[in-house]
Amino acid sequence: NNIPIIVYSIHEKGGFGEILRGGGRCTVVADD
Repeated sequence: NNIPIIVYSIHEKGGFGEILRGGGRCTVVADD
């Protein structure tokens, strides 16, 4: 499917929004 998986902490307030804006801390798992 070529869809990356983004792993982030649900305990960081506003973390998901930061990732969507191109910042924050996350791990991207992709099949390159």
